Amino acid sequence: MSSERADVAARLAAVRHYECGDSWYSCPESSEGCSNDAEGDECNCHAPLMHTAARLLRNPAEPDPAAILGRILTTGDAAVYTAADGSRFLGLDYSTVDLTDAEAAYLEALDR
Repeated sequence: MSSERADVAARLAAVRHYECGDSWYSCPESSEGCSNDAEGDECNCHAPLMHTAARLLRNPAEPDPAAILGRILTTGDAAVYTAADGSRFLGLDYSTVDLTDAEAAYLEALDR
């Protein structure tokens, strides 16, 4: 694995669940939790996506996340959202994208 690829994988693996000074906007799975009950108990910050991307960079035999993301961005529904603290994140709807079984399983694992 190239050093650049290893560096990106390490940075992605280090991503933590989003925490804000105001826990109303924090990820429910962060260490402080989310005080907005409407958010539920599941991650809403995509940290698991970053961890999976790191794993995929380290093991290229798995589905290519860049290829999946490219197809989602061109054929699915994607939007950039801004949190109350000004940080930005990408929301993806891949329900309309034609995925292989392996790619679908990969994305379903990210949602857990």
